[in-house]
Amino acid sequence: MGGINKNTVKITFPQIIAVVIAIAPILNIYKFGPINASAGDVCLLLLLAACIIKITGLHLNFNTSNIVFIPFLVYAFLESTFIIMTQLSPNYSDYINKWIKLITYYLVINSISIVGFDKKLAKHIIINIATAISVLLVIQWLALCLLNITIFPYLSYPALHYNLNLEELRTQTERWIDFGIWRPSAIFAEPAAYAEYCILALTFSVFSPNDKTFGTWIKRGILLTGIILAESATGIILLMCVIGVWFFSHLKRKIPRWMGWILTFTIPVTCIFLQSDFFINALSRIRTFDFSGGRTTANLRVLQGFHIYSQLPTIYKIFGLGFGNVKNYLISHSITTPYLSDIGNEAMSSITTILNSSGIIGLFFYLMSFINIWRKKSDSVKKVFMILLSMLMCTSGLFFTSFFVTYFVFICTKSKTSN
Repeated sequence: MGGINKNTVKITFPQIIAVVIAIAPILNIYKFGPINASAGDVCLLLLLAACIIKITGLHLNFNTSNIVFIPFLVYAFLESTFIIMTQLSPNYSDYINKWIKLITYYLVINSISIVGFDKKLAKHIIINIATAISVLLVIQWLALCLLNITIFPYLSYPALHYNLNLEELRTQTERWIDFGIWRPSAIFAEPAAYAEYCILALTFSVFSPNDKTFGTWIKRGILLTGIILAESATGIILLMCVIGVWFFSHLKRKIPRWMGWILTFTIPVTCIFLQSDFFINALSRIRTFDFSGGRTTANLRVLQGFHIYSQLPTIYKIFGLGFGNVKNYLISHSITTPYLSDIGNEAMSSITTILNSSGIIGLFFYLMSFINIWRKKSDSVKKVFMILLSMLMCTSGLFFTSFFVTYFVFICTKSKTSN
């Protein structure tokens, strides 16, 4: 009587980090209070403070494995600061916001690489959350297609971290449905964001050789279905990459009899699927890349940044406009693109964000850092993540979102389960 329960669950600091890393992209959907920051970014900032306290208390050493990004960060900071100080009408708020994010993301990644986190738990959480969200997406798609019912799975509070409020987003969604261009995205703002999170989960599941249970295959099927239903060009390209890497990694292995039966069954089903309107619609998302100027989200993310870069003076092409000054420059020079007529819209891929903000010099420093990390990693799964991250950098704007941190910590950090 009155004894201590030996089965009491002890929550460790690496487990807390795992939970934050897994849910940060989900929290990125919502705005945190009155400030212009997502709930995901605020969680990462709080996590950084906790990591610093932990590192200081344990007297841990600075991790030099991620020091390769310092040349890029130093150059980009000095260049951005010089540019913003020489502007007639500088936008200091955008400059401060961009650099708080960049420094926070880098410090979070490096701090976690010092203290470690429970990768197994983080993978488990991501796979299960992504599966649940995919089930919701399938229901969302079926409800509209079969019952003409729109499921709008957003919370009324807190506010969405988008330019649109909840009612405006609802009106926009209904307009897309009327035009026949609506695509399901579950709780995310757009299908691409959904695909980025679920591809992460699918990669964890596919490259877990010791997990061959029936439930695991069900989850993989749900994730695969959801990614295809979302009809995101980014998602489809990443999906093809994951399947391709998995297939070639198994070429030299003996195929089990059960896998042979699965392949025998899926080949005719796949042939039927390839002839369906459903597949054609999904494939058409890849074909929306149009250099002639079509106004699609694919063109906006992938091509707009290069079009902006082509209009810059030579000196800015070399040194960049500075992080936090791109929008201000576009407005002051009334620069538009064929992909979006709004003046000052800096929506573009991550790689062109770096190119326009830090110039060809900054992009060179960044690519060299990325290549150095690739050379140091012998783990094949981590290299798969680097391939996926490289593709995402070219097709999405995750550079200034918590998605970037979630992807990168699995590449640059170690796994740890206890304090």
